[in-house]
Amino acid sequence: MQLERYRSLWGFTPSPSQNMATLKASGYDGLEVFLPAVADLPELQLHLAQHELKLITPVITRVGTDIHRVQEHLEVFERQLEQALALKPVLVNLQPGWDAWTEREADQFTAGVLERIQHLGIPVAFETHRGCITYTPWSTLRLIERFPELKLTLDLSHWVVVCERLLEDLKPLLERCFERCLHVHARVGFEQGPQVADPRAPEVATHLAAHERWWRAAWTAQRLQGYSISTLTPEYGPPPYQPVLPFTGVPTSDLNEVCDWMAARQLENFNRWQDSTTDDLPGTV
Repeated sequence: MQLERYRSLWGFTPSPSQNMATLKASGYDGLEVFLPAVADLPELQLHLAQHELKLITPVITRVGTDIHRVQEHLEVFERQLEQALALKPVLVNLQPGWDAWTEREADQFTAGVLERIQHLGIPVAFETHRGCITYTPWSTLRLIERFPELKLTLDLSHWVVVCERLLEDLKPLLERCFERCLHVHARVGFEQGPQVADPRAPEVATHLAAHERWWRAAWTAQRLQGYSISTLTPEYGPPPYQPVLPFTGVPTSDLNEVCDWMAARQLENFNRWQDSTTDDLPGTV
């Protein structure tokens, strides 16, 4: 199995041509880009082709504070999906629905999405994300038990802050989710927030180690299912998502450095896992 690393353009400010050249030289296999935020899609497509970079496209159905009905979310999904398909992504990463829905509404939305992508030919993964129907481990477990074909993008930093712990007591549940994992967002969260100030810092070493164990467990589940490629995005965001110093608003770390460091570290993590005679290094979930 091979690891493909994708760079999110969230908070990355150079022009598209500079983006592509820089990221290709840094060893990224592609980009993860929210297309409605892109001013010139033909230019993006041109530079992707020129630099032989692949594309993952997020789709976000919570486009406003007044969008609550299931049908409205499905219509947003259809519009953004149509836009994404024109650029031939390798994966569509869906932030699904609204966290305040009833179970019945969440099921209606999920069934509607799965029906629409049944013959798509491009995988669509539901991201574990706050504000969505996958905002907790338990709501997500219910969905994957209800819908055997549902796949996940694992961003467990969200669950760490929602649960206010490193999920130590949820091993069986996590293992079920690893079995559905298509894509990983490699961001380290902590008990009070979805993004640590700097994952390189020694004070968050325990949090980094926990997340890396989860990612290795997801790779193991993928390998057991015969995957030839696993995809990963070090999705760290700019302020206000990124912590800043008080009064000055200066970020506590350099966003580009953090993303590149995490991408390089997870390639090493993946290669050590790949070369190991056991399924994890060390321990399990």
